Amino acid sequence: MRTQGGAEGSSAGPVSMILLIIVLLLAFNLQQSEAEVGVCYKTPGKNEPPPAEVVALLEKHKLKRIRLYEPHKETLTALKGKDINVLLGVPNSEIIPIATYPSKAESWVQTNVKAFSPDVKIEYLIVGNEISTNNANSLLSLFLLDTMRNFQNALAKEGLMHIKVTTAFDTSILRNPYTDTPSNITFAVESLLFMGDILKFLSENGAPFMANLYPYYALLV
Repeated sequence: MRTQGGAEGSSAGPVSMILLIIVLLLAFNLQQSEAEVGVCYKTPGKNEPPPAEVVALLEKHKLKRIRLYEPHKETLTALKGKDINVLLGVPNSEIIPIATYPSKAESWVQTNVKAFSPDVKIEYLIVGNEISTNNANSLLSLFLLDTMRNFQNALAKEGLMHIKVTTAFDTSILRNPYTDTPSNITFAVESLLFMGDILKFLSENGAPFMANLYPYYALLV
């Protein structure tokens, strides 16, 4: 038994050292790239802590970013005066109306952005979530770019051009995201048909490309 335990201990040592090295390298790379860790926070429900508590936790652990999937007055109010950058989401349900009527984008920005800026550090406007030609949101892909442009114009009208307009994709835009090696993964052909102009929009306006990644799913396929 002692021999077996010793064998287990000797095998755990190198593994622990490898994990420690990985963590240190990750921390170093985050510092070098000025990347920041943040949290995603949906509209508070029965299973989520209240906004004031969430903001307090962010400050306690020195987390500098929070993603809101939709504007929520109580949460935005709790973020006033805090050194926390906000990634503010526009729900998918708003995509078609705002693409069709630019005035709706102006009203949305006035109500949910200008009313809280600069007291709330809104950094990005994430228009839609996981819109793609290869998932259940395929219809919205026809309207996404127009919605992003309308928001860009609305922000410019209010003098808020420091807030960048982008969107968040999912892995359905990729070919074999969970079965191929990362170096071999490319964009799905169907995705490129609607993403080309969006990528050009992001590049022209200095906005980031965003994606929701779920590495754990790779273990399920």
